Amino acid sequence: MSLYDLLLSGDLMVHDADHTAEQIVSKLDIHGHANWRQAFPGHPYVAHFLRVHKSLAVSPTRVEPQGHLDFPNHGDPMFPGFLKSLEDFQGPFRPIKTHATVLVSDNIGGVVEHLLSKGQPFRLAQLTPEMPFDRLWVGCTPENPVYEPSVDGGLCIEVIPLAAIQMPAEAFT
Repeated sequence: MSLYDLLLSGDLMVHDADHTAEQIVSKLDIHGHANWRQAFPGHPYVAHFLRVHKSLAVSPTRVEPQGHLDFPNHGDPMFPGFLKSLEDFQGPFRPIKTHATVLVSDNIGGVVEHLLSKGQPFRLAQLTPEMPFDRLWVGCTPENPVYEPSVDGGLCIEVIPLAAIQMPAEAFT
């Protein structure tokens, strides 16, 4: 049985997520909605979870333009160091950057056990009222938030639990 259930998003780290989302929706006929925009107090980013099909049961993977803001990250104080290391790894002139390849698992405990058994570095972000679920980052640790691309082949993998994305039952039939 696989540890992972699906790829949540094709993630794009951009300067202005709102503008990028508007461009993608208007020019590529990808679906957007105000409810699919995420911007929480204490989490300095804006993300849009755009869809190639309106039904998540038909197409669960989202297109996710995400822009990071220059504010303290109270929701995940270790993330700025991690993000800086991603930018260093990907280089300053790369036209498309990612903050994560987001995988979904119905067995986060199994993912943790697997990584521990292989001696691979990872960290779990703290839970917040806005994000009361585990977010596991591969290739870094709480003691050293600098991303190590040799762990996941440079994919910048983040794993979140299946329950967090509230998928319709039809997606699994």
